[in-house]
Amino acid sequence: MHLKTKTYAVDQKKPTKHKTAAGASGYKSINYSHSKTKTSSGPSESISFRLPRNILHKLRQEAKQKEISLDTLMTQIAKQHTEWYVNASQFGFISVRKSLIMKLLDEIRDDEKIKEIAREVARASRDTLLLLKEQYNIPMKSTLDFIESWIKEAGYPYIHDISGVDQNIHHFVIHQDIGLKWSLYLSEILRNLFEELFNVTKVHFEITDNIVAFTLDTGRE
Repeated sequence: MHLKTKTYAVDQKKPTKHKTAAGASGYKSINYSHSKTKTSSGPSESISFRLPRNILHKLRQEAKQKEISLDTLMTQIAKQHTEWYVNASQFGFISVRKSLIMKLLDEIRDDEKIKEIAREVARASRDTLLLLKEQYNIPMKSTLDFIESWIKEAGYPYIHDISGVDQNIHHFVIHQDIGLKWSLYLSEILRNLFEELFNVTKVHFEITDNIVAFTLDTGRE
């Protein structure tokens, strides 16, 4: 499969300096000015909280390595927690080593068996997802946000391209290094989740040994 890649320009702001006050207990306070600002996610609110010095030092080091401000890093961490970790356990996600997945897949010779396993996993996830969807009236876009958070947490390099008059065409290209069987599993579980939860059957998938690509129209929900 031949895929076109796109280069995206990202505007980076200079890190913002913040004054910190060291406490005798080994904690430092991060203080933010009480000004009202707006971000791409909506209005933001300033807060102040205390962290152990060693943790704050590691956060500063990470922010420096990523060439972002400490504010931006803390926002990323909070976003990651609220969009992924809060819900991940409800969906039965756990962390396992990649080598274990590869070993288990090596034992499965039949591609249809892999698809069957994916459908069973999707079916097991469906009830929880449906409950949340009905309880909180979750739209397709929020489901895509959750899937995108999962892709990020799995550490997969990926591209999410949005197009269409109403920004309703979503094209994902996910790169993975576990092999064709894993691409088959991922595509099948995603296909079943879209079909069972939102009756979206026109999701086009393409897979290779290390790529899962799919396109869907959120305007069809």
